[in-house]
Amino acid sequence: MLAAAFDIGGAETHILDLSHALIKKGVAVSLISAGGAYVERAERIGVRCILAPMQKQSPASAMKCREIILRELEGAHYDAVHAHTRYAATLAYLILKNRPTPLVVTAHLCFSLGLKRRLSRWGDATLAVSKDIKDYLTKEYVLDERRIILTRNGIDGEVFSKCEPTKKRIIHTSRLDLGRSLTAKLLADAAVKLLRNHPEYEIWIVGDGDDFAEVSSRVRAANEALGFSGVKLLGKRTDVAAILSGAEIFVGVSRAALEAAAVGLAVIISGDEGYGGILTEESFSKMEESNFCARGEKAATKELLFRDIEELILNESLRKTLHGYLPWRIRRDFSTERMALDAIRAYRLAKRNKRRTAALVGYYGYGNLGDEETLIALREILKSRSVEVIYPGSSFGKESKLTKARELARGIRASDYVILGGGNLMQNETSRRSLVYYCEAIRYAARHGKRVFLFSSGLGEINGRLWRRYTLGALSKCELLGLRTSRDMLELDALCTLTEGAQKRAAVRMPDLCFSIPPTLTPKGELVAFILSKDGTLDVREIKRIATESALSPRIISVFRRQDTKRAKEIADALGVPLYFAEDKQSAISLIGECKMAVSERLHGAIFSLIAKTPVFIDTRREKCEALLHEIELTARRSDCRSPLFPISMIDNRQALLSKLSSADFDICLAALRRELREAINNII
Repeated sequence: MLAAAFDIGGAETHILDLSHALIKKGVAVSLISAGGAYVERAERIGVRCILAPMQKQSPASAMKCREIILRELEGAHYDAVHAHTRYAATLAYLILKNRPTPLVVTAHLCFSLGLKRRLSRWGDATLAVSKDIKDYLTKEYVLDERRIILTRNGIDGEVFSKCEPTKKRIIHTSRLDLGRSLTAKLLADAAVKLLRNHPEYEIWIVGDGDDFAEVSSRVRAANEALGFSGVKLLGKRTDVAAILSGAEIFVGVSRAALEAAAVGLAVIISGDEGYGGILTEESFSKMEESNFCARGEKAATKELLFRDIEELILNESLRKTLHGYLPWRIRRDFSTERMALDAIRAYRLAKRNKRRTAALVGYYGYGNLGDEETLIALREILKSRSVEVIYPGSSFGKESKLTKARELARGIRASDYVILGGGNLMQNETSRRSLVYYCEAIRYAARHGKRVFLFSSGLGEINGRLWRRYTLGALSKCELLGLRTSRDMLELDALCTLTEGAQKRAAVRMPDLCFSIPPTLTPKGELVAFILSKDGTLDVREIKRIATESALSPRIISVFRRQDTKRAKEIADALGVPLYFAEDKQSAISLIGECKMAVSERLHGAIFSLIAKTPVFIDTRREKCEALLHEIELTARRSDCRSPLFPISMIDNRQALLSKLSSADFDICLAALRRELREAINNII
């Protein structure tokens, strides 16, 4: 909960009772406010109260509040942030706009327009405490009514319970600020004639605010004219239920009027926004539409107030009727439980509305198991953060390049994030065209104000001074670069060094997304897995030699059916063994996990071997494979693995990943990679 000063007032009592009702339903509540009279009571019912200068609208205060709110969000999991003032809502919006936590805003009144209208934010869902406020928001702030939930001021029946009238007393409670103190002044003005006619009655005015001095002056004038203290000005009080107890008549608006009705007082609706007169069964529904503030009704005057108070004093039958009807109606329609259920419904709606969209751009859709499983892992990560995924300009289907470019542009414009991932996208060693494609996608997204990230990507060889400058110009548009290995981080440093005047973009190490797959231990057979690629160097004679020297039977596996099948089938046929296709991560881990050893010509073949806890030899003649080897070594050393990783055994020019590590060290090393990946993702989204 976010509030201003947690002091006397209808909105503050609303927050207190709502928090109490939510806690009863098992919802933990924290309140950030400037403190005030209700803090002690809030802490007694289980609310965690945090002080912040929420009532001061200055840059310094805003920065301090931002720091406190961020510390809370990072220190604990919150399902929602609930703001109760327009300033708090705007501040929370700026903090949460790129975070998964949804924002709910309660509109307690019809906020003014003007310049503040442009700064107002209404969250992912809005609670309106009356129908006219809901209508006002849809008309003046053009909010979709489907995101507004109509709620009511719930009254705590345990605190404000029906009490028999025993005191000839007229009560008014309100915050005595300019714009809210009219009734207090009118009541003081009417008191002279009223109490001369009925000297057995007394008037109590409860409240404080910036217009207190003016109200006090009118009260003194009334008492001087009467010749006795018929009007008492009590100031700021928190024991409102006790003050109302035993009185007969209440004059005021909104939540205070409901509290008085719950106790059994006859109520006159009178405030700065209008005059509703005596609250009866006939007028109840109409007053409810404006949260019992009489918005749109005639203006309050001393004469109207005198007339209706006089009628209630003289008409004992009407007072008894209201004493029976009003508490019953409040208990039926204005319970704190219903208010809490409305809030929970708003939190759920906000969570649905919070969903953001990420456009994924990368080497997806060609059937490479490593890239496809990377895509699945990325999609699951984003889903857990309430981010929906689209694939603009993807390789699914056979559309023309122009059609794909249009789809890419349309998808980028429709998204909140643009995420590039899946292999070494930034390189011109094999294709200049793909480098231009991805760089221009980044530039286009940046021009349209999108947040652009590189996710678990490699940074390949970029040849040519102009190409390096061109690539760095695009990378500078990214908010953050998630690079797969330490070698990629060094490559970024080298790229910046070789490019005069280049500024290094913020980068973090983000291990391959497939490391998010939990490791699996499968019973090992007398097998050695060979994961082949279309341009690999293993031949039939070498495979036979490895199998013979290791005393293991060869198993030929393809993780990229579209490209590797032809060569893998030729080798399998020559060996007289079947060819296995790893169509998904489960089949890959199962096929490799059943082997005592693996030899991989593909990067993700080695990664799946690690996840299956199968020692693997990887072809270090491929730069990204060698980078993975050194990354595993660094991770093992950082993780304090007990067994040494080196010396590395070799099969020709293929070096072993984790062949010297124990099973426990396997777990430590993989857990470190998973942790590092999770931390990197948390820093980005």
